[in-house]
Amino acid sequence: MRRPLEPIEPRLLLSADHLVSIAAIQDGMSGTVADDDGIIDALTYLMEHDENFAPLVPGLRYTSPVDGVLNPMVHELFAMNVDIDNDGVVPDRTAEISAVNFSANVNIVPGSANEASEIYDALTTFFLGPQNAAALMDMDGDGQVSFGEAADILVTAPIVDFLQEFPSEYFDGANNVPTTMEQLFHGYVSVTTSSTGFISFLNNLSEPFGVSGYIDVDFSGTSHVGHPSNDFAFSTNMNLDFANNWLLDLGYHAEKLEISAPLESLFSQSSYAPFPDVLVSADFDMSFQVSATTSASSFVFLPTADLGFSVSAAQDLTGTTVHVGFLGMEAQSGSEFVLELPISAALIDPSSPEHLGFTDGSFAAGGDGEISSSSGTLTAEEELTDFNLLYDVMFDIIIGAGTGSGAPDPFAITLDADDYADQSGLDTALQAELDAELPGSGLVDVGFSSGELTLTLAPSDSAPLGFATQNQFSASGTLQAANALDFTSDISVDTYLILVYDGGTVARVHINASGASANANAGLAELERRAAFLADVNSALVSAGLGDVSATLDLAGHLSLATGSEPLEITRTLTLAADYQITAGELVDAADNSFAKLFDVDINPANDDFSITLALDSKPGLNVDGGSLDNLEIVVAGDMVQSDGSGGYDLFADFVKVTDFAGVDRLDLEAQTAITALDDPGEEGKFLNFAVLGPAEVINMVSQLAALPTGCPQPTCWADSTFPMSTR
Repeated sequence: MRRPLEPIEPRLLLSADHLVSIAAIQDGMSGTVADDDGIIDALTYLMEHDENFAPLVPGLRYTSPVDGVLNPMVHELFAMNVDIDNDGVVPDRTAEISAVNFSANVNIVPGSANEASEIYDALTTFFLGPQNAAALMDMDGDGQVSFGEAADILVTAPIVDFLQEFPSEYFDGANNVPTTMEQLFHGYVSVTTSSTGFISFLNNLSEPFGVSGYIDVDFSGTSHVGHPSNDFAFSTNMNLDFANNWLLDLGYHAEKLEISAPLESLFSQSSYAPFPDVLVSADFDMSFQVSATTSASSFVFLPTADLGFSVSAAQDLTGTTVHVGFLGMEAQSGSEFVLELPISAALIDPSSPEHLGFTDGSFAAGGDGEISSSSGTLTAEEELTDFNLLYDVMFDIIIGAGTGSGAPDPFAITLDADDYADQSGLDTALQAELDAELPGSGLVDVGFSSGELTLTLAPSDSAPLGFATQNQFSASGTLQAANALDFTSDISVDTYLILVYDGGTVARVHINASGASANANAGLAELERRAAFLADVNSALVSAGLGDVSATLDLAGHLSLATGSEPLEITRTLTLAADYQITAGELVDAADNSFAKLFDVDINPANDDFSITLALDSKPGLNVDGGSLDNLEIVVAGDMVQSDGSGGYDLFADFVKVTDFAGVDRLDLEAQTAITALDDPGEEGKFLNFAVLGPAEVINMVSQLAALPTGCPQPTCWADSTFPMSTR
């Protein structure tokens, strides 16, 4: 087992719990024993339940059917088969556990809270063979080390082990003093001890010897983020990759035509392996940040890019024996198996505004966490058709665009999880929340446009007061209109302004100001109009709670709004902001809802590939009179992912699943199979004639013919025969 500590002073205490809650990290990554509510549980659920991971994979098959199905599903490629050599024999897990539990360093108890950690200890203590290691890791006994089992054992367990074994104190030459966050991440060397830092540990973490070549674990780019002295927060890139040998499957259609690719002669039944192996890689990559405090519920997970899932294979099949009925053929150069299936998934924050249709990427991995409109209207990108919110949706509303000390304060909005049934129900609930949290009922109005949610600032217009734009900000607190007002005659203005004072006060001010005078003296009349108009404007400011803002007019008639020195803003800028992160509490809520609506999966129809190409010649030594039995091409190929014409895709739409003669479900592949006699196009029948009788039938007929002389050894038995027989 890896030991980051090199102990010289045995009295030092171990565990980094004084810097970070180890329980928070363990539960956040792998969930609790009672509840599968960690991020690995969420990823496992995605692969085992999302329709994109459910189709049967063409070209591959199990040694024998699993639950009545012959072909593996996509998600099963992201696992390690315990039967790695496809011989149908696997080690007994109970016996494997008993064998490693003899060590004082290992105590695997199935179903216990530390089962994964103890398995990791066994893998790093003993040099186990791959099947023995896989049997230990197969905690649910289903014949595969699933993605979740591999991640729990090879990712969470070593991270937890490192944190548990990191010294809580060290000897500085005079006293034992607590270790620091900086030492936890970067390591240290003291008078008596030294320890590897978390960054170096994680970047060097790899899979144990026993599973090397079948499971690959790799971390890169790990760094400490957040406050260097106070925050346990790190960013990293993780790859968890699987490689398995699967048996080649040409499909049920080929089998009905008596076309197969056996590894051994049918005469050597004891060692007969029906199909050649195909090596398939399934790679998972994830870039993310994790943070936690010393609180057990403080885990926060933040993906920094979409999750990547890719399946790939490129196997040379040259030299493979292929039986077309009882005709033995051999694959020539150019024969190959190709499989490519790239899948990406966006992990959606349960509380994200994406659940309200704001899906432009701002609230996803790599997004800036906000959308803004200088005209006062925000419109969701996606029509909202599902009004059943499984999770509370949380975001901030920001009114204004000031900077520095004048940056407007956010208003926290929470739309409670509920089944709102329709647009009206959600509209009413969200409007009530906005009216309760914002300064003034109706300051932001909720609506729907073509099914898309809209948020709109209440009407306002600064132009009647002479302001040239609807968005003006002054850090020093003085806003002056560009256009002068005309007081040479009576004036009346009825409009609204949305003002942000000192970043913290937002008010919609109703300015109903007028200046009228009957004074015959034009100069005095103008002064009276100005005074009356200013009085109305200042009265409106006071009524709106902005008594610290005053209105003045210069000699030309330009209106100014000013504070003492605090920032001031006229605005129609509306911003919706939300942090993209998933907390421990949100993971628990998501688990309670079976992680529904937590992922958005995408497959690019242009990047998938599936083909089996067999360029066949007859076996060497076969003499053919008057022709050739070479240059038969069998191609099994098709598009696994097709565009549906509306921006989406159909997955495996043309791959038909059938039930074969043995009652086993499998892919037929008839629509994907083409058989061509390259030398004589259209004359494929000369090859398929050999399939009228299969190899087994031919062997049986030869055996019967060989037995005939034994049944009637006298020459008189064959008096009328046209072929010679032995008289023995």
